[in-house]
Amino acid sequence: MAIRAERALKVLGITVDLIPVPRQISSACGFCLIVPSATIMAHGIDPIRAQTEPGRESLWSVCEHGQTTGTRKEKHYERIQ
Repeated sequence: MAIRAERALKVLGITVDLIPVPRQISSACGFCLIVPSATIMAHGIDPIRAQTEPGRESLWSVCEHGQTTGTRKEKHYERIQ
């Protein structure tokens, strides 16, 4: 589903990155899309939400904290309703 959504969003000119699902969200294998906040501001959330499958896919926001663990910045994930 994430690969299909990536292709559909790119056709619309919406920039996304395909990455493995972070462990903080799910321990299951799979992929998710990272959409920059500037992209959401420019295009709105509706075209992105239209590519999700109700009941299966969900939207999350991610914030990077200034604190670091080793060489990585701490990230906090929140579900978007």
